[in-house]
Amino acid sequence: MDVAIVGMACVYPDAPGVQALWESVLWRRRALLPRPGGPRGARTALIEGWSPSGTKPPIPVLDDDAAGGDPLRALAVDTAHRALADLSEPCDWLDPARISVVIGNLPFTPKPGGGDVLDRLGLGVDRAGPLGDDPRGSSLLCLITACRTLRDGGADLALAGGVELGTGALAPLFGGPADGRVDGFWPGQGCGVVALMRAADARARGLRVYAEIAGWGVSAERAPGPGGPALPEVDGRLLALRRAYAHSGVRPQDVRLFEGHATTTPYGTAGLAALARLLRRPPAEPTAGDGRPGDQQSGDQRPGDQPLDTRAYGGAWAAVGAIGGNIGHSGAAAGVAGVIKAALAVAHGVLPPACGADEPPHPLVTAPEGPLRALAGPRPWPDGEPRHAGVSAMGHGGVHAHLVLREPGATVRAGEPGAVERGGEPVIVPRTRDSAAAPPRPRDGGTVPRAYAHTPWPSPADPVVFPISGSPGDVRTMLERIADQATCWHEAELLDLARALAHQTPRGPLRVALVAGSAELLAERARLGLELAADPPPGRLVTRRGVRAGLGVRGRVTLLFPGQTAPLRRPEDVAWRRREEPVWDTAVAQPAALEAALVALRELDALGLNAGAAIGHGVGEVAGLVWAGCLTSQDARRLVRRRGRLMSDAGTPGTGMLSVTASREEVERLVTGTGLVVAAVDGPRAHVLSGRTAELMLAAKRAEAEGLETVRLPATRALHSPYVAACQQGFAECLQGVTFLPAQRR
Repeated sequence: MDVAIVGMACVYPDAPGVQALWESVLWRRRALLPRPGGPRGARTALIEGWSPSGTKPPIPVLDDDAAGGDPLRALAVDTAHRALADLSEPCDWLDPARISVVIGNLPFTPKPGGGDVLDRLGLGVDRAGPLGDDPRGSSLLCLITACRTLRDGGADLALAGGVELGTGALAPLFGGPADGRVDGFWPGQGCGVVALMRAADARARGLRVYAEIAGWGVSAERAPGPGGPALPEVDGRLLALRRAYAHSGVRPQDVRLFEGHATTTPYGTAGLAALARLLRRPPAEPTAGDGRPGDQQSGDQRPGDQPLDTRAYGGAWAAVGAIGGNIGHSGAAAGVAGVIKAALAVAHGVLPPACGADEPPHPLVTAPEGPLRALAGPRPWPDGEPRHAGVSAMGHGGVHAHLVLREPGATVRAGEPGAVERGGEPVIVPRTRDSAAAPPRPRDGGTVPRAYAHTPWPSPADPVVFPISGSPGDVRTMLERIADQATCWHEAELLDLARALAHQTPRGPLRVALVAGSAELLAERARLGLELAADPPPGRLVTRRGVRAGLGVRGRVTLLFPGQTAPLRRPEDVAWRRREEPVWDTAVAQPAALEAALVALRELDALGLNAGAAIGHGVGEVAGLVWAGCLTSQDARRLVRRRGRLMSDAGTPGTGMLSVTASREEVERLVTGTGLVVAAVDGPRAHVLSGRTAELMLAAKRAEAEGLETVRLPATRALHSPYVAACQQGFAECLQGVTFLPAQRR
């Protein structure tokens, strides 16, 4: 017997409703704030500005007075009322005595004659003991309890979900500042409730159905030891998965979306490993039963497992994600958040992106032969394919739960809020925020801009620019606000602010630009900006680390293209946002430097920024020729590839380059008695030396003795020196056949 999801309501960080949550998923918004009192880099997700909606259900189910001033109860009562009101037609035909309410982490006082109320779940699953204190699993267990109640005829409608307003308990268990990444395990708050009916009853009444619950499975690992959670065992998760798909009759290989699997902690790794084992071969024939503890399905104990190979399943793959990456780990409300996300994905026919797909994911997600994928952007569900999704949750007491969702007979109609057209970008219905202090979110409406939808969140590796302009008084007021409030804004709001500022027309002579990759750093840079804006010198640009300020600065924009020793990223670093390692090989570094410059040029053109001049250094000269229209991108790439290989092959090995912060006189003293040459003069106190490695080390020691700063540049050849003179003839041959055109830029 299938169970239909006929109503949904929620309140999560940055998502006061179901549509807002779906918007956060599609835009990959992260509602993560600096954790008060936590280590630097620690994050949390909080509900801000919530107040009861005042929604009154058409039938008495929950007593509003039961909240008794308790915000936890008030949030749960209001969310449950909104879930009931979300039914596509008034539900005054329901008998209040036939409504069951199952909310994790909360005791309710029902109306007289109302349905049963379960607080701390006392289900025995493979072991004795209560399961209600398993924060992540409790709301999914509530849904399963509600489904069983409907199946057994104990109710005609059930409200199930969970609520969480605490954040401290989960913080030491999932993630931390040393992790450096977030894929769903920073603590958060929230409440989610779904309205459930027997699918046959919902169809008979013509109700809208988001998705149907086809089956479920529950398992438990060994009991946790004193003072700590159970270890994330793969077999325990696999057992819940096998029970769920045996109960549903759905083949795991037909599931296109798995929700609830983060990738950067042992808990997420165990979940992905269990999925990989589940999908490794066609499963055994489903057996009867609903996956209760008494059923005898077992874990994968058979030897001879073969490596992952999607060819065994016709090249099929499934998307994985964890909504905790958007809203934090919302404890007792986490599992139902995943159900709401998966139900919307099934209803709208969209495979949602994984918030965290820009991080270095687990090898099980990146292996070309593997069946699991973390999507960087939303995709339409493949045409003609049945829509199946799986949702997992695990409490830190070791209880695993899995639900199998599938497409109902009638999905959300086109034109309804949040509907997504097949083959197109997701359509977003913008919303407003309650807090006036928070920066505005995007209000484009309609189609999500492709570039913004895939923009990574702020980070030290990918900081965001915040341009501010106006009169000196207006600019100082804005900087004071940012310095005072930035640490109260979550990461998605930082992008909102940067985007809003970038779209404003400059309104005054004073311009200040802040460059920051976190809320804390933005506040620091705003305070520094206040110092620079206090008395800026007219007509001159003042620069500090991460801050630029200018009053009445005139002049054209000039582009400077660096050479191969500029910071570079290898393609795999770009794909997974790894901290870049220096690229030393000239044959690799020079094409990479040119490609980075060409990408930057495309971005500048897309922004409509036309510089008045361009200069370059080394490979940067070639990029400048492309900008000017003197050289095509294709010819430039071919020329630089040949140039890089030539210098690598014909240049003298055992040589390199050293950057020195010193005057010309000081540099001349450093190279006295050596074969080193001054290869570049980048400024009055910025010089680059080229020569043999041993002599560069000697110069570095001399500089250290004199208190001068040096940096070894990532180059295996002494560029711009006699040590690459043997490349001249070969480079002249490389230039043959290259056509240089007159400059096109004016």
